[in-house]
Amino acid sequence: MKISGLEFSKAGDKYLGRSYQEMDCQAFVEKCMADVGYRKDLGGSNSWYRECMKHGWVGSPEECAKKFGSVPKGALLFILEAVGPKTPAKFRNDGIGDVTHMGIVTGRGDGAIHSSSSRGCVATSKFKGKTIPNGGWNRVGLLEEFEYGEESRGGTSGTVFLVQHSSNEKGRPLVPQHSSNEKGRPLVSTGEMEGLDFEEETMTGIVTAETGRTVNLRKKKGGKLIERIPIGTEVEILDYGPEWCRVKAGRYTGWMMTEFIRGFSGRDEPLEPLRGKYFLRRILNRMNWETIVVAVITAGFAYLGVYSSNRKQAALVAYRLEKLEEKVGKHNNLVERMYKLESRLEALEGKRS
Repeated sequence: MKISGLEFSKAGDKYLGRSYQEMDCQAFVEKCMADVGYRKDLGGSNSWYRECMKHGWVGSPEECAKKFGSVPKGALLFILEAVGPKTPAKFRNDGIGDVTHMGIVTGRGDGAIHSSSSRGCVATSKFKGKTIPNGGWNRVGLLEEFEYGEESRGGTSGTVFLVQHSSNEKGRPLVPQHSSNEKGRPLVSTGEMEGLDFEEETMTGIVTAETGRTVNLRKKKGGKLIERIPIGTEVEILDYGPEWCRVKAGRYTGWMMTEFIRGFSGRDEPLEPLRGKYFLRRILNRMNWETIVVAVITAGFAYLGVYSSNRKQAALVAYRLEKLEEKVGKHNNLVERMYKLESRLEALEGKRS
């Protein structure tokens, strides 16, 4: 019996908020599959993408919509990028690329659900059935073991389609070729670009910081302050970089440090480390100053307590030494007086004799 894609699409809702440390993107997808009776452990998003190639269908969201009418609920979503230094060795030379992340089209049909490393938990992100360029969802995967569409085992009416595996004359699974620009960002191939109606997807993020209540928005990178944006504000990402992002926050547009923006729509790549003159600033910004201040105050009181205790001990020792000196003085005085008395007694005995 085929697995219901609709049921699979809803399986992840109960895991929203579950820690990324507990299950990464691949483990999350496999857990949802197990919940609907499909158990398979392939060990990573690269393996799952290639599984769809061998036993199902893969392509861009636009190709999926053209072939099947839409990107169905329960479809797998992937971020396919160029091969890089972090690509597992066994996937570097097969000409497919590096799949860095995976998720599921939600049962609500309003986005994707995935285990996000940047958010640190299972979360949802925007996906409207079209490619999100420059690091977002750009590939759809369908498995032949699943049935996709609105009809489920409960008998709800709607269109159901089954994925039939297909290949070209050489027996290789049909898959769009992947290309990249000079920065290694994923691009849709020239053939895919022709005739496709890309959605102007708005990339958004949430302003966040480990300390403080606001994050600075500047006129240019490291330049004059425009406004202080409260933590938790949703901003539109106009330009993305490893150190700075150009963002729009309400009526203000400017540059904000990338490390203070999380939850990019449709992307889940870790931010690149800061280098050069921004390294020290990043270290200072990441310090939990509230904890440091509390620790310093605690240490100060502890020092005062120890200092006060030591002073009392020192005073007690001084007092005891003073009393001991008095006793020693009295003892010495007694000895001296005894010596004089003995001398007098000897003198008297000498006169008598």
